[in-house]
Amino acid sequence: MPMKDEVVMLVKTLSAGEKRAFRMHSKRQSGDRAYLDLYDIINTSSSFDIKGIVDEFHQMHPTQSVESVGQYLMRVITDTLVQLKINQDNSYKSMYGIMRSMVLFERSLDLDGHKELNRVKMQSRQSQDHMVHYMASRLELNQLAKGSGIHTTENELISLQNNARNLLKVMRQIQEHHSLFEILTFRLKRSGRTLSDADYKKLDDLVLSELSLITRGVEKNFESQKMHLLFQSYYFTHTGDYNSALNVFGNLVSLFENNMQIWQRPPYDYLLTLEGVLQSMRTLRQYEEMPFYLLKIEKLATSKQTEHFISLCQQIILLNTLIRALHEKKDEVTKDVVRKIEKYILNKKAIVDYERLSELQLYTGIAYLHFNNWKKASTFFDQVIYSPNMMAEIYKVSRLLNIIVHYELKNLSYLDHEIRAYKRRMKAKNPLLTSEKILLKTIRFDPRRKSRPQRHIFHKKIKDKLLDVESSRYDLQLLKYYDFTQWITTELLR
Repeated sequence: MPMKDEVVMLVKTLSAGEKRAFRMHSKRQSGDRAYLDLYDIINTSSSFDIKGIVDEFHQMHPTQSVESVGQYLMRVITDTLVQLKINQDNSYKSMYGIMRSMVLFERSLDLDGHKELNRVKMQSRQSQDHMVHYMASRLELNQLAKGSGIHTTENELISLQNNARNLLKVMRQIQEHHSLFEILTFRLKRSGRTLSDADYKKLDDLVLSELSLITRGVEKNFESQKMHLLFQSYYFTHTGDYNSALNVFGNLVSLFENNMQIWQRPPYDYLLTLEGVLQSMRTLRQYEEMPFYLLKIEKLATSKQTEHFISLCQQIILLNTLIRALHEKKDEVTKDVVRKIEKYILNKKAIVDYERLSELQLYTGIAYLHFNNWKKASTFFDQVIYSPNMMAEIYKVSRLLNIIVHYELKNLSYLDHEIRAYKRRMKAKNPLLTSEKILLKTIRFDPRRKSRPQRHIFHKKIKDKLLDVESSRYDLQLLKYYDFTQWITTELLR
């Protein structure tokens, strides 16, 4: 059997500190050391070439199964990472404490087991880890019911039971928030962004349920507040209400920064919140405010985090820096960022996030469009179009931009076929937006071959629709990637 991609992915996402810990852990291992040779081959490889890695391993160990060695390597690395997490992350530390207490109880060391559980409960209470707190409480109650050697009164027992019952209520509340958020994200990922009033109404039941949940007077713990704000931010973003989304994201940032002691390690939720702020800002053209939040992400990327987390930070920084440079027409900055992105995509495909990879490819294509390098732009748009992992809006924008590229290249016969194919594909899912209709109509009109009076007459006919597009929350979800209305106006009034 061939070696799995996951082995390479795991090695490539290790930070420098994690690699040192793996080496130290490996020194304590006995037996066949072929897994270390496989690790070295993957670690020193500059690409994600599975075949090349396997061939090099077989040259060193012709009789060894690379599949078996790869599985063992994954086990050693994950054991190392879990041990590191126990030392660094309170959630892992608490789960480890529960396992320790279970072992102690099995050996009838009840006093030590209860001491361990008390440490777990105190830690989980401080970090608001309600699930672990409940698990520790339930284990403690089970041991007391078995008649352990720990003395307790009936009132103390009832108090423990009431605390466990309250924890279940809090967990149920959090579960309801998670359920609503999961259904919301599932619907939106399956059907794409909300691009019509009909789509908007499909979400009404979720919005009403979420509103009902937050007005019940439930406990305002960090997790429930976080899920409430995440629900709102996701809803407003995907329905095109970016001003409201930005306000909610601001509240979410404040919530995270006021509760740093209970962050995840690494703080993915906080990072994605900062990314949401940047997305809303660039949609609302608030580019001057973006550096403040980019600096926050840079500080996260320079801290002792995993390679995957640092990679994610770098992707977000590169993407938003490029978008800002394009808007401000800083050509030298744009060229510099494009060079970094192209180098980044080639060198770090193993740990790049696919959705962000599509965005990086899209905006790199837009940069080449800006410099009138039509063929290079088309190359990047094609990468998005033919990618199996892309967002619906990015796919749509990439196809529309590719149509513009082929118009610039005067591939008129191809354009006719592509426009018909585009309409057929998109109409099968949703009616075309006004911005799409006007763009395709303008391309078919072929302003480059028309006289100035003809172009002005055509512009006069569509002028009101262009104004409607600029104020439409649905069209805004395409225009936030590329200002198609400006391209249309420029072509008609040049």
